Amino acid sequence: MVNIFFSYSHKDEVVRNELEAHLASLRHQGLIESWHDRRITAGDEVDNAIFEKLESANIILLLVSSDFINSSYCYSKEMERAMERHRAGTARVIPIIVRHCDWMRTPFGKLLAAPRDGKPILSWPDRDEALADVARQIREAVEEKWLHSFGQFSEIFKWNVWGDYAADLIAGSVAKYASSGVRSAKLEWGRLRLYNSKYSPMERRAWPTDS
Repeated sequence: MVNIFFSYSHKDEVVRNELEAHLASLRHQGLIESWHDRRITAGDEVDNAIFEKLESANIILLLVSSDFINSSYCYSKEMERAMERHRAGTARVIPIIVRHCDWMRTPFGKLLAAPRDGKPILSWPDRDEALADVARQIREAVEEKWLHSFGQFSEIFKWNVWGDYAADLIAGSVAKYASSGVRSAKLEWGRLRLYNSKYSPMERRAWPTDS
């Protein structure tokens, strides 16, 4: 599951809601789980709830507008930590330009923004077209994350489960299923994990054979 965090100004909440709707197919496929501050439960400590989710996010969406940049919380807290994680390679930051603003000279100004060409969502004649373009780019990032994780899983099997045979077997699986899309890769990953949990280490090391 890829965890997505929304960093946004509440003045852009309508756009955030619309974007979440465009990400519904990814949720239905079980590929993502998204979070924003409207999901904080009454009685929770707000800062702790936000930064716990920010730290666990794989993809951080910055919904950029003049109000986002003007918000000390969004800009100086959420965005700065997001960029630290992006530079460290522990998360991916995707700027999503909601409205015209001076964002190119910000810390995220060198990142490729969505929609295409960094054209603000609210400046498109058809807002759904802009949001669909953003959703497409988010899907690409999610699928890249899934396939990267699938490759890492093959390395775990290589060293801890089946040995060199497994390295070749799973490398083939990655190539085969990645060509069919992330959903197929995800299903194959699940199959391999089920096999791993079903048999003992000695049984796993003894299977399969070339005979």
